[in-house]
Amino acid sequence: MIKEQIQTSLGSMAVAISQSSNPKGTLAFWPGMFFDGTMWDPVLDAFLTDYNILVIDPPGHGGSDAPQKIFSIKDCSVILREILDHHALPSCMIVGLSWGGFVAQSFCKHFPDRCDGLVLMNTCASGPKRSEKIMFTIIPRLLARFGVKNFESALTNALLSKSAAKGNRMLVSKLRNYLHLLDYKALKPVLFSVMKHREDLSDCLNGSDIPCLVIYGDQDPAMDAVRSEHLISRMPANVSITKLPVGHNAVLEAPSDVTAAMKRFLLA
Repeated sequence: MIKEQIQTSLGSMAVAISQSSNPKGTLAFWPGMFFDGTMWDPVLDAFLTDYNILVIDPPGHGGSDAPQKIFSIKDCSVILREILDHHALPSCMIVGLSWGGFVAQSFCKHFPDRCDGLVLMNTCASGPKRSEKIMFTIIPRLLARFGVKNFESALTNALLSKSAAKGNRMLVSKLRNYLHLLDYKALKPVLFSVMKHREDLSDCLNGSDIPCLVIYGDQDPAMDAVRSEHLISRMPANVSITKLPVGHNAVLEAPSDVTAAMKRFLLA
């Protein structure tokens, strides 16, 4: 894949692109908070031959600029449109985990003619609760002041299932490598934007018949059963659903299962 920098309304975004000689379409991958586009590496090989691939480092992650101000999820969907325009791609199917799932829903609402479908993982449609807004006011400041070292265990438990956090040392090490790559002072407005200030997305798919796949974890502390059920209730009637025994990152914990679910969905 070729890595490039694309100037957008939220700064320079790092995007990895692979173009197929006979593509069935374009898949655009947007990861979750704390992860750059390499999060998707375990699943990409299965789709490189048949699809154009766009893998985005989100704002403040990897090679992408960190915005200096609060932004909206809609602003993120505009970034995706600008990336498509840069490559003269008419549309894409969006594969998004957590934050990426928010962006996918917003993109479908604001640019429905550019959206071929959604693959939503470990995400929700509801906005943050009051208690979460308070928590997300404090956490970015603590991370910016003290760094991530004192919060490794808490973040590991928030992002992985209990079984993986306790028993999979390689996965825990991989996750912590991601956490230590980030500049938390620069990331503070991103954390506020995505965690505290994100808009409610419950109406994004109203009346839509867009193809959708929802993958969720039955051990996900962030996107629990209530939020997963609410998300599914907002989906089109023909939504495909896959439940996995994972925490808040199905790609890290169960890449083979994620790949298989995506293949089934794309072939349907």
